[in-house]
Amino acid sequence: MSLVDHQQKIELPDRMRSKLESFQKRVWMIKLAEGILAALFGLLISYLLVFALDRFMDTSALLRGAILLVGSLGLGIWFPLVCHKWIWKSRQLVQVARLLKHKFPRLGDHLLGIIELVNNPDEHNRSQQLCRAALAQVDEETKDKDFDNAVPRPKHRRWALIAGVPAAIVVLALLLVPSAGFNALARWIMPWKHTERYTFAQMKPLPEKIVVPVSEKSEFKTELAESTKWSPKQGKAKINGVGLVADNNDGKYEFTLPPVSKPSKLKVSIGDARHKIKIDPQPRPEISSIAAEIQLPAYLERVENLIQDVRGGSVSLVEGAKVSFQAKASRDIVAATVDGQPIQTDGHWIKTPMTGFPQSKVLEFNWQDTLRLTPKNPLNLKVRVEPDAAPSLVCNKITKDQVVLEKDVLVFNVIAEDDFGIKTIGMEWKGVPQEGDIREPIVGSKIVSAGAPNATDLEAVATFSPTREGVKPQVIELRLFTTDYLPNREKTYSPTYRLYILSEEEHAVWLTRRLDKWFKQSLETYEAEQRLFKDNVRLRNLPASELDTKKIREQIRKQAALEAMQARRLDALTQVGEQIAKEATRNDQFNVATLEKLAEMLQALKDISGKRMPSIEDLLKKAANAKTAGSGSPQKGQKTPPHIDASKGEAAKGKGKGESSKLPSINMQESSMDSKKPDDEGKTDEDDQKSKGGGKFTLPSTTLKDNSPDKPQPSSPAQEQMEEVVDEHEELLAEFQKVAEELKKILNNLEGSTFVKRLKAMSRRQNELAQDLNDSSLGSFGESLGSVKPASKKRFELLSKRQNKHSTTTTHIQDDLEAYSNRVNEGKFKTVLNEMKKEDVIKQLQDVSNKIVTNESGASIAHSEYLADTLDRWAEQLVGPG
Repeated sequence: MSLVDHQQKIELPDRMRSKLESFQKRVWMIKLAEGILAALFGLLISYLLVFALDRFMDTSALLRGAILLVGSLGLGIWFPLVCHKWIWKSRQLVQVARLLKHKFPRLGDHLLGIIELVNNPDEHNRSQQLCRAALAQVDEETKDKDFDNAVPRPKHRRWALIAGVPAAIVVLALLLVPSAGFNALARWIMPWKHTERYTFAQMKPLPEKIVVPVSEKSEFKTELAESTKWSPKQGKAKINGVGLVADNNDGKYEFTLPPVSKPSKLKVSIGDARHKIKIDPQPRPEISSIAAEIQLPAYLERVENLIQDVRGGSVSLVEGAKVSFQAKASRDIVAATVDGQPIQTDGHWIKTPMTGFPQSKVLEFNWQDTLRLTPKNPLNLKVRVEPDAAPSLVCNKITKDQVVLEKDVLVFNVIAEDDFGIKTIGMEWKGVPQEGDIREPIVGSKIVSAGAPNATDLEAVATFSPTREGVKPQVIELRLFTTDYLPNREKTYSPTYRLYILSEEEHAVWLTRRLDKWFKQSLETYEAEQRLFKDNVRLRNLPASELDTKKIREQIRKQAALEAMQARRLDALTQVGEQIAKEATRNDQFNVATLEKLAEMLQALKDISGKRMPSIEDLLKKAANAKTAGSGSPQKGQKTPPHIDASKGEAAKGKGKGESSKLPSINMQESSMDSKKPDDEGKTDEDDQKSKGGGKFTLPSTTLKDNSPDKPQPSSPAQEQMEEVVDEHEELLAEFQKVAEELKKILNNLEGSTFVKRLKAMSRRQNELAQDLNDSSLGSFGESLGSVKPASKKRFELLSKRQNKHSTTTTHIQDDLEAYSNRVNEGKFKTVLNEMKKEDVIKQLQDVSNKIVTNESGASIAHSEYLADTLDRWAEQLVGPG
């Protein structure tokens, strides 16, 4: 049974089967090649695309992944489809026979039939011979057929060519530019991995972000790395749509970035190198404050350093000082330099070491903050090195020339200032040499106030009392001084103040003379007022028609202006008088009742200048502006102004004798009050008496004269006003005359008392002369004039000159006494005058002068002492009753 079955089984001929299987393999091989080549082509293209894109941009991982994915579609989708279509679907011979139909349709059909016959057992049950015959026939038919070219639509060669081109390119890339090729390969195969893009133009590492000054142009620099294969001639960049170009400068590219005010991105392109950099605009770091810590020189004795706020970009240092600067920036500082030298930083602070400067210098500060920003311009700080300035000194409440009573205490303020410290404030004084003095001028000093190293300004109250300081009446020069702490510095002095130190008697004489001069000036004002009154009377008496003319009205206005000027002049005189009265209150030699009476008269003068004169001025202005009227009858009657005899309105004191009313000369106290003018030299006493009106001193008298029996009535408004002016003026002159009479009495009393003081002063001077003569003649007493030493002769000559001055002064006293006694006619003054003439005291004084120069010291001393006693006796006689 099994043998029969075996004989009945029909199979394909071996040759046919072999050819079909061979054809099947060829189909598989060609179609697999096509799939593989297509897939390879896709991969190669995707690689080349990544390679190409990397030359122009830094291809992102996402894009590279997408390119790889698309490139792998051939391998992932196309290739499986090819395998399914050409391999899976051609795994059986019947499927292979169908493929042959594309090339051999008839043969393909035969092969399909034979294969179905063989594979169908039912067909075997029919005629095996017929089946075998059919197999033999088809086998014979396929015998000479070449199935190698029967593969349907073979494209393997085309795909080989298509894939070969990118493959060749890839191979060339890998061979010629292996770094770029393998870099692209790595980035293509593993897109998820961060692989730095290779570029032919290699740049040194660039930051991801740079900080630039806000709203300012800035510089961006990049440089090619040494490993670069390409050095492009130009580099390009782009920011906020603005394209930038930079030339290659030895591998360096410098771009000028436009002003940026908000965060931006900078795209840099150097050859195939591409970079994106974040731009962060920030304000530049600025110095918000700077202070100088100054270490002063040791001689200033300052324990603590000075902290000085540096303003205006400069600081002043005293020579020998050291300084450290501390500057605070707006942001943390990472580096700073001064004149190019690195210095210490701490957060926001820049601190320089303590440094001395031998001379002035400009320091250049530069810094960089944590954002690597620097200031737009370095800070230039000027250090001025200056010598220690001398202190300054100001004195208040003291005048340049001042009269001081011997018992007075001068009090004045002293303000001293120095940059670093006042050490002392003091005063110095020295006597002013007078003609005939043989003694060394007095010299003295004292400390007013002690300072301190930190007393940059010191105010002190200085006092000077002649009695306390042991300074006798004389002229001295006083000045204040101050010192600072600079070694060997000379004192800083105030201006020199000249003090005229007077005894009470000398002071009284001086004030009496000032009052006499003031009285004469007051009389001049009175005389000017008389003239104004006379002009006012004349204007009043004019006819109304003439009074209303423009010319006359202008004269009335001028009268008003003159009256205002008179008021100001009298007011100024009153102020001077008050100063004299105030000065007199300091001297006990002045009677209190006399001073009270003087104050009353000054108040009366103040009322005249402050009330009456302005009232007349107002009336004159009203008259000048009064309404005009018709012509009236001329005015009759006239008042003559009061009259002062100016030649008799002064104390009888030898005509032509001048005096300094401001400040007396101590050495010539009496003579300065009555010294004759050069024009009066040679005049006799009789001439002086005649010139003074017989030696009488009379007050001005006011005489009013009215020639008309009846006083005319005003006929116009202007005349009415002028009538009021004249009436008011009459009252003013009457009051002025009354004041003058009282002042004359005061002056007579004061002048009489001055003779006592002047004689007493001359008595003291004679005693001083005797004492100085005694001291000077000790070494030459009894010697002949030829044997006297030159130094002694010099002293004798000086003493002789002094005695001559005393003789001149006594002459003035005698002349003044004679004039005064003739005027007041008091017996005691006449008695003393007669004794002076009888004793011929002037000649005796001159005799002493002559004896001094001939070294008759003993006789000169005795004679001087006698004269001193005699002058003192006469002074005492004047004190007693007349």
